[in-house]
Amino acid sequence: VTITAPNDAEIWINNEKKSIGTWTGALQYGYYIFEARKEGHRPEKRQEHIYEKRSEQTFTLEAPKPMLGSLMIEGSQTSAKVTLDGKEVGTLPLKLKDILVGEHTVVVSMYGYITQTKKVTINEGKTEKITVELDIDPSHKLHKHGHSHNIVLQNELLKKVKAFYQHGVDLAYTMHSV
Repeated sequence: VTITAPNDAEIWINNEKKSIGTWTGALQYGYYIFEARKEGHRPEKRQEHIYEKRSEQTFTLEAPKPMLGSLMIEGSQTSAKVTLDGKEVGTLPLKLKDILVGEHTVVVSMYGYITQTKKVTINEGKTEKITVELDIDPSHKLHKHGHSHNIVLQNELLKKVKAFYQHGVDLAYTMHSV
C-alpha cells in the first residue's frame, strides 16, 4: 500500500503515525482509517478497505485544512516594528488575520527602547488582543543627554496627534545643539 499526503502532512494509519508526505508498506486485508495531520490544521480522514487479493493499492489523502484566528497588537509607540515568529509583519498598531491556531511569539522593537517579547495563543475564529508598551532604554546613547529623552517623548505625542487628525497635518519637534 502507498499513501501520499500533500504539504508535508503526517500520515497516520489507525491512530499510529507512519510517515510524512508518503508512506509505503504492507497492510493486512481489512478496514483502515488513513489520516493526514498537520499542526494547526484540521485532519483529513478517510476509511479504506485493503483487499487481500490485490498486490498494490495507492491512496492520496486531502490536505489538512488550516484552523485560523486573528491578532490585534497595540501600544503607544505607533511606529514600533512588529515580528511574528521571526518574520517582520508591520508596525504598531497592527491587526493580523489568518494566523494558524497555537502559540506564537510576538516581538516589538523600536530604536532607543527596550525590546519586548510576548507569547500569545491564537484560537480558531477569534481575535486575540495584546498591548505592548516599550520602556525607554536608559543606556541608549539617544537618551544619555538631558533633553534627548524629552524629544523622544514629544515626537511620540506628535505621532499620536497626526494619527488622530490624519488630514495632512505635518508636525515635528526637534532640538539642535551646538
